[in-house]
This record gives sequence, C-alpha cells and structure tokens, in this order.
Amino acid sequence: MEPALVLWDFGDTLADETWMLRAPEGVPEWTAAYQRHVIDSSDLVDAWSAGRATAADVARRLASALELDVAATVGHMHDACRQLRFFPTVMAAVRARRRRGLAQALVTVNADVFSDIVVPQYELDELFDTIVNSCLVGTVDKVELCDIAMAQLGNDRYDSTLLIDNIEENVRRFEDRGGLGYVFTDEATFHQDVTKGVLPASLR
Repeated sequence: MEPALVLWDFGDTLADETWMLRAPEGVPEWTAAYQRHVIDSSDLVDAWSAGRATAADVARRLASALELDVAATVGHMHDACRQLRFFPTVMAAVRARRRRGLAQALVTVNADVFSDIVVPQYELDELFDTIVNSCLVGTVDKVELCDIAMAQLGNDRYDSTLLIDNIEENVRRFEDRGGLGYVFTDEATFHQDVTKGVLPASLR
C-alpha cells in the first residue's frame, strides 16, 4: 500500500548523526569531551533537545572543559552543522517522493542548531511538507512528534502513515498506534527493500 504520508527520522536515518563529534583543528580532545559532557550528560542533552537549553549553554560547558573561547566553540559547532554526511540512497528516496508531490515530513529529536543551521544550509524545508524538531515543540517523544506532524498536515490516519526511523522502539510504538513502520539499519538494506517492494514504490 502506498502511504498517504511518510514520516522520516533524521539522525542515522537520513544522515550520520555524529557530526558534532568532529574535532576542530588543534583540539583533538574535543571528541571525547563532547561525548562526556553532552552526549553522556542526560541532563544537558535532554534539555537541549527539549528546548530548555541552547547551543550557547552547551558551548559554555564545552569551553570550560576544554579551556576554549565560548564564541569559538559556538563557531565550531555551527561549522560542524555545515559538514554533515547524508546517506545518498536514502536522500534519493526522499527526493523521489518529493518529485511525485506526495506528502512527507521530517520528525527529529534535535537541538536549536538543527533548525537554525542545518535546515537552511541543506534546504530541507524544500524537501518536506513540515519539519517537527523536538526543541521547538518541547517534547522528545518521537510518537508525539509524529502526532504533531500528522496534525499539521491534516492526516489523522495512522494506517496510511509510515514512520521510517533507525530506533526500533520508536517504530514499534508508532505501530502500536496503528501506524506503518520501517526500522532503518543501513543503506544497503534500505536500497534492497526499496528495490524489492518492501518499501513503497514512491521511494524509487
């Protein structure tokens, strides 16, 4: 069945989500510090993703840990957002559905820099009918983000909405609502599933 709406996750579905781990020149310890002070710090990363903290707050913590200038730290974070690695096969599927004029949305648990830098840098708003970013709506619950996207697009039918996400729990919870789900694992499997008809023809 061709879904009326496809909901796409972003990190590790459309693009490699480790872009912020890229170290600035001369600061090799950045990667370990970002892992420790941001990713592994649930209070900060959750607050950032839910809009209760900003990139400036994150930069201040990193700058303190690494003895860096706060402005330079923010600058590097912004620069990292402009050097994402997208998965070509998946993005080709996004563009294929867009060419057909079929509805699709981006639903992501992400931070302010995603909306401020990533979306305009890569013109993502031209590929999706709506973009729902957790930090702008105040929840990191993926199913709630899906509900918001569906409401914005006037679609209240789970049975005609497909969520493509790399986190199995997100997909299963969406399916429990009656939705369609696909767990993204890697590009090769995704391409195979599109080719064999496991995924909708609109993605070819």
